[in-house]
Amino acid sequence: MEILMNRYKTSRIAPMIMAALLAITSVIPVAAMASDDQSAQLDKESLEFVLAIKRGLRIANEAYENKEYAEAFPLYEALASKGLDLAEFKLGRMYELGLGVKVDLNKAARLYEPATEKGNVEAMFYLARFHFNGLGGLKEDFREGLRLWYRASNLDHAPSAYALGSAMMKMGKKDLGYEQIKLAAYLKHPEAQLEMAKIIMVGDSPKNESSWVLANSWALAALMNGIDEGKELIELIEPNLSNDEKKSAARAFLSLLRSIKKFNGEEL
Repeated sequence: MEILMNRYKTSRIAPMIMAALLAITSVIPVAAMASDDQSAQLDKESLEFVLAIKRGLRIANEAYENKEYAEAFPLYEALASKGLDLAEFKLGRMYELGLGVKVDLNKAARLYEPATEKGNVEAMFYLARFHFNGLGGLKEDFREGLRLWYRASNLDHAPSAYALGSAMMKMGKKDLGYEQIKLAAYLKHPEAQLEMAKIIMVGDSPKNESSWVLANSWALAALMNGIDEGKELIELIEPNLSNDEKKSAARAFLSLLRSIKKFNGEEL
């Protein structure tokens, strides 16, 4: 009964919020809408606009996560019309994947572009893929794709760092590729952590980071983050560990975990 009541409330509230969004004509910088700075003075109309944005985005996100795309789509559309990059990105994904709407890659690209200009790293990541493959009416542009991944990577977007690193490795730029994959691994990207173990195992890492113990630590990190292949790598690594290395493996793994936490500003 509670679930049904919540859904009923959502179905009633969403149209009200959407109507408010479309009715309010205040122009507020997108950065200000996303900011936690409480010092900015807002008039009543602007305050109502910000509150409507926050409520609308929360309800749209909940509907999207619950795969209630017919509920999410009009809210994202209303939010995107007000220039909110998060809504532009989500709406772009819906058009790209055909979630509650017919697939339209051209519309997806046109939504990713303004979200990217506003600094949305998720939009950068997918727009880069569009450039790589010449999708959505965009010309095939490998350099632009790399540029977008690099920009998102500099903003600590792990998928972009991993994608950029993998592309660099394939281009033969192993040092640059390794550093990007390492960044993604420190940002807790599971596939990047597994790739770190593989790179170290085959000797494609800088010399000072080539060790079975380090490879074992990254494989364990990937396994902890849900990558089952990490276990297979550990089984390959263990026979190559000396007795001393086996004794130090646990300490090395804990040291790596502490480094990852420190990198992400987490409490040790």
